[in-house]
Amino acid sequence: MEQNLESSAWNMVSEVELIYKSKVKASDRSFIKSSVDMVNALRNFYDENTIELQEAFYVMYLNRGFRVLGIYKVSESGKQVLLQIRD
Repeated sequence: MEQNLESSAWNMVSEVELIYKSKVKASDRSFIKSSVDMVNALRNFYDENTIELQEAFYVMYLNRGFRVLGIYKVSESGKQVLLQIRD
């Protein structure tokens, strides 16, 4: 009986649930209508004192309604920024 319980334990799986709730309402997020709106949104995240010294690569996440979900700095370097494109 004990051996039967141990052998059946291999098919038991733990469940993990990850939930993210934004503190910002969808209506309060920045709306991107043009490239000028995108530049203005990105300038809030970039340090104006280092814009001529360092190169950086940012990703802006938008929803289907062109509202900003988030901005992520991928890489920053002095001469060049290297990216690893993954499948």
